[in-house]
Amino acid sequence: MVTVGSDGSNAGLAAVGWAGEYARLWQASLRIVTVGSHRSVKSPIDDARRQISREEFQRDQRMEQKVKAAFSRAVGFVPKERVDTRVVTGDPVEALVRSADRGPLVVGTRRLGFLFGTIAGSVSRRVIGRAHGPVAVVSGLPSEPRKRVVAGVDGGESTDAVVAFAAEEARVRDAELLVCRALGASSADDRSFEAIAVAIENAKRSSRGVRVVSESPRKDPVGLLVGRSAEADLIVVGTRSLGLTAGLLRGSVGQRLTVRSKCPVVVIPA
Repeated sequence: MVTVGSDGSNAGLAAVGWAGEYARLWQASLRIVTVGSHRSVKSPIDDARRQISREEFQRDQRMEQKVKAAFSRAVGFVPKERVDTRVVTGDPVEALVRSADRGPLVVGTRRLGFLFGTIAGSVSRRVIGRAHGPVAVVSGLPSEPRKRVVAGVDGGESTDAVVAFAAEEARVRDAELLVCRALGASSADDRSFEAIAVAIENAKRSSRGVRVVSESPRKDPVGLLVGRSAEADLIVVGTRSLGLTAGLLRGSVGQRLTVRSKCPVVVIPA
């Protein structure tokens, strides 16, 4: 099950479309979650047990329109019987994480202008920090397949999981896997090189047919990945690598990567 947060805006519908295409690639079902600030009803007309104000009636109608628009976009990628729409209330982060459980969760960024207008800030950081599964942060959307998936690693504890996930994404997309490790001025840790080499060999064995290449230029890690995003369908990183520490997109590092990336970024939890 792939879960996506949507608010019915044009940018939000673009995120639903990406999530729908992702679900299609993996032959998975799609759950669209719209978070409201008030109680959830199927229809204001159905709620005959009490009278509601004109303002509440209009608010419910707008919510229904958002859900219908997202559903219409999703069925362009996934059969309607595999699309589940939910309207939930409460804290958006808790609602999205709970709805996704341990499956992939798709959210947007301020660059796309959706999901409460704050997804590039505290909401995205909290989602990534609390999610139990991969989180795809959608910013740039390639107009056509680029046939490349990029794994950003530093040889830390998330390296194997990041490379393995990226290799599977490359396999299902019939794409090349590029493993990037940016070297800072003082980078000379042989153990990190060994960890990356082992992860690459594991990926080659498990994802047969995937072409795997690697690079280790002396560049700023995030700057390197932002540059590579122009040539990629997807970038995969871990929460404990490349400055994404303790499950949080920290300061300018996370903002630069998720907001400036020209393709979606998937963050793998530690």
